[in-house]
Amino acid sequence: MLELKKENHSMFKEFYTGSKIMPNGQRKTVNCILDTNCVRYIVFIGNRIKSRREFDNGNKELCFNNATKALNK
Repeated sequence: MLELKKENHSMFKEFYTGSKIMPNGQRKTVNCILDTNCVRYIVFIGNRIKSRREFDNGNKELCFNNATKALNK
């Protein structure tokens, strides 16, 4: 199971990312942001946004868990 790793980002203090190569050869990347008033994750396949989900400030753990599930899907 793949996990998201914290990375330094110039705009966000809590920025996590993870990626994998899918069977069709495309790269799938998930970015998860857990800052105040910005709690979301974005799934990229190749260079295109596949999905984007936003959450309330109190649901940071739910956002992180769903982002991890999206990466491993």
